[in-house]
Amino acid sequence: MCWFNKHDLPPNFDVEDPPANLIVSAPSAIAIDINLLLKVIAGRLGISSLCSLKIASKRVVLTNDMVALVKDLTKLDKIAIWHSHDALSKFLAILKKKKDHALAFPSLQSIELHDIDFDEELTGDSDPAVRALAAVLKSRKKVRPTIKRFAMTQCINFVEEDWEVLRAALPKQAEMYWDEYEYIVDPSEDEDEDEDEEEDDYGGFWGYY
Repeated sequence: MCWFNKHDLPPNFDVEDPPANLIVSAPSAIAIDINLLLKVIAGRLGISSLCSLKIASKRVVLTNDMVALVKDLTKLDKIAIWHSHDALSKFLAILKKKKDHALAFPSLQSIELHDIDFDEELTGDSDPAVRALAAVLKSRKKVRPTIKRFAMTQCINFVEEDWEVLRAALPKQAEMYWDEYEYIVDPSEDEDEDEDEEEDDYGGFWGYY
């Protein structure tokens, strides 16, 4: 587990046998190359036992180098993406099965999306982003229906009709959860980022993910 914020280790954290989970976040003024740090972690400690990955900041760029470190891990079965539609788009591009390429994230069972804006560019149309996600989920279902849990919370520019599109793209036996939160941003509005979102984006993460 990895924090890029100033926080103590959570209670009952066993430094001799830490949980194989990784949370990637970033403070507002990051002074370290996250991709370089992950390479060091992978090289010195090894990440073959990594079973969950959480990208929890808009400031964390999901680069090709970062993806290359984790996409073939056989124990990685849970991925969560918070706040960043860019990270989600990158993840979907890798998750989509390409001809003559090995299946990325072969053991993936759980996907969690939180506070993702499906119309981040304020075009007034979230349909392309939703259908891009649905297309990848549907493709994955045909190739290897490993997804057992799919959850969405506090997502923006996302409505019930969009949820039905995603439900149809998932395996029928999968556990599906949507909090029914519907917040539509008017494209004509120029809203400042909410302070609570700022705290969520850069705050610490306590306990095991």
